[in-house]
Amino acid sequence: MVNMKDNLKPLPILHHLPGAVTTDMIIRLADNTEIDTDRDLSSEERHILQKLLCYKHFVNSVAEFREKKETAFRVGWNNSGPIRESEAMARVAVQLEKDLQVRLRNLEEST
Repeated sequence: MVNMKDNLKPLPILHHLPGAVTTDMIIRLADNTEIDTDRDLSSEERHILQKLLCYKHFVNSVAEFREKKETAFRVGWNNSGPIRESEAMARVAVQLEKDLQVRLRNLEEST
């Protein structure tokens, strides 16, 4: 029997964000600064970042994105309570909002 645990390896992120290049745990912002998510974000913020990356692709407005972000920080990780947003996380969130704006603009132009 094959032990699947031995075969698990970290997967590289397979997509690139418009305006930002993501590899491993480094997010390069549009201004070419880098956020090392392992070093610069808390584990709670990394959990919220995963949600924000999904929201960026599925929400219908920047206002909705901001609302979801605020809720995530208020509720916390696994309902643990409020999480303080670091400067690094705020910069990543601004980048994600810009990426969302591009997606929404492209969607609008294609309809």
